Amino acid sequence: MNIRKTSEISSDVDSLIITSTTVRHKFFALKILKSIPNSFVIFEPRDRIDYYKVKIDDIMSDHFEGLFKEEEFFFQEEVKKNENFLESKTLGYVDKDEINSTLFLDIISRLNPKCIALYSVSILRDEIISKFSKRLFNVHAGLSPYYRGTATNIWPIINNELEFIGMTIHHIDKGIDSGGLIIQDRPVISEFDNTHTMACKNTILSADLMIKALNRLLETGSVPDVKQDLSLGRQYFFKDFDVNTVKKLYKLLGQGIVKQYLSSPKEVDIVVW
Repeated sequence: MNIRKTSEISSDVDSLIITSTTVRHKFFALKILKSIPNSFVIFEPRDRIDYYKVKIDDIMSDHFEGLFKEEEFFFQEEVKKNENFLESKTLGYVDKDEINSTLFLDIISRLNPKCIALYSVSILRDEIISKFSKRLFNVHAGLSPYYRGTATNIWPIINNELEFIGMTIHHIDKGIDSGGLIIQDRPVISEFDNTHTMACKNTILSADLMIKALNRLLETGSVPDVKQDLSLGRQYFFKDFDVNTVKKLYKLLGQGIVKQYLSSPKEVDIVVW
C-alpha cells in the first residue's frame, strides 16, 4: 500500500473514488474530481485480463487488444491533458490484498467521506460495507437486475436483448450487484457501434450518472434505494466468458445485430430521475 499521509487532507471529504488504473478508469475518476471539488481518488492496480480469468489465445488477445485501443482513442487525450491535476488528487495506491485490511479501513475512516464511489475494484468485505453503509456507491457495467455478474454488457448482445445494454449505480450490500438501485441509464448507440465503442460510451455514461448521484447526495443528504427483484434477471460468472462467448459475439456483430435492434428498439424499466 502506498498512500500519502491523510493528515494532509481535511476530513469529511465529499467523495472518495476507488477505482482501477486503466485509462478508462482514470477518465472516470477525472470527470468526478473536476465536478466534485472536495474529492480524491485511490487506485487499485489490476491486470484486466487476469481479472477476467480467461485463457488467452488469438481470439481473446484480439478481443482485449481491440478494447484497449478503443479506450486509448476515447480517453487517453483527456487523461494526458489533465495528468497533473489527476496526480494532485491521487492519494495513492492499494493492492487487492490490502483493500480490506484494517489499515485501509483506518485510512478511509480518517477521511470520513460523505460517499465512496467504486468502479471495478475488489470485492469488499463485511466490515467496510457495514462501516460505510449507504455511502458506498458502486458502478455496475450493466442494467441490474436484468444482467448481473460478469461481462453484463456483452451478454445482452449474445441474447439479442440490446435494450439491456447500460450502466447502473447502486448501493453495496453483501450480494453480487444486488444492492438498492440509485440511478441507471442506457447509452445512445448507432449501427456502427461495436462492443468496444459501446463499452467506452458506457464509461462516459457511468461518470455522468455517478456525478448526478453524488450531487444529489450532497444537496439533499440522500439518494434513491430501490430494492431489486432479482428474479427478473440473469447472473453470469467469469467461467461463462470464454472463447466460445467471444466467437458468438463477433459473429452476431458481423451479422448486423446492432442495426437490426435499432430498426425496432425496445424500452426497459430502469431507475431514472
